[in-house]
Amino acid sequence: SERGLRQRGILGRRRYGPLHYAATLPPPLPNDDGGDQQQQQQIMYSSTYVETKGRKLERARRIKTASTDGAGGNDVRFSGTLGAAPDGLPMLASLVRNGITFGTVEVQKDTCNTALAVSGSRVLALMEQSPPSEIAFARDGRMTTVESMCRLDGAVPFAPINGGSFGAHGRTDPRTGERVHVSYNS
Repeated sequence: SERGLRQRGILGRRRYGPLHYAATLPPPLPNDDGGDQQQQQQIMYSSTYVETKGRKLERARRIKTASTDGAGGNDVRFSGTLGAAPDGLPMLASLVRNGITFGTVEVQKDTCNTALAVSGSRVLALMEQSPPSEIAFARDGRMTTVESMCRLDGAVPFAPINGGSFGAHGRTDPRTGERVHVSYNS
């Protein structure tokens, strides 16, 4: 049954894919002599994972396991919690297992795969249950993670379990242009 699969930790483990990014480069700048450059508009494409704290902990644990068992490491991942909801005990068991496995009080994995938002000069990858990850895009389309579990200069307070929360579904005030997100203790 689905409930039995959840209790054994089989259901509820989600594998998240990379962030896909596509954009067009801005129009070419005029030459020094005032004439326009004759170039076709270029399209950039990038596909990579946001290097969240949870992803880094999983990688470090796989490397440690590989060096001790000699078998190349096993597939050590955070146990899913959202798939266990609303059943309290399987969800709690997943959180406890994550804390023991990864040695952290931030036992809810920060996938940052819900939305992207711009806040001032920062581009943020968001997930509802954790602080955002700040990311940056290079002119050639490469995406890099600047900071995972970004506190936004203290605007996102720390909380155990998930590290703090920052709403992934912000809004822009049409009159002022200000971006508004909700941060809350959970």
